[in-house]
Amino acid sequence: MEVILPKKYQKIVENLPPFFKKELQGETIKIRVPIDCELDKTLLKMNRREFSRLFKEIKVSGGRKIRRGDKILLFPVKNHRVTIRFSKEEYCLLKELAKKRNVKIADYCRNAILDRLFSEGSLA
Repeated sequence: MEVILPKKYQKIVENLPPFFKKELQGETIKIRVPIDCELDKTLLKMNRREFSRLFKEIKVSGGRKIRRGDKILLFPVKNHRVTIRFSKEEYCLLKELAKKRNVKIADYCRNAILDRLFSEGSLA
């Protein structure tokens, strides 16, 4: 997903993780965001008006943006599917772990895979 912000939000861009590829293009900053991302009003030290303006000025392609209270959520389009077979016991374990975290089994597996990618340095 590509996110385009006006140059005045340079401070926000500097605090993003290094695997978010950033490119300055005139008066805008183009950011390649490979995973779900959350921007929090409190962490950005913005008032409600500034945060609303930021939401309106964010342009997203290949994904979508949603505002939920004091957070802006950015989601890349997920259009690839991976099928994995599990034994009955493995599936029951996954189901329990996902239930403890209040997420779907697919989301639990996806998060586990992304955590592994981060720990191995593939995305960092």
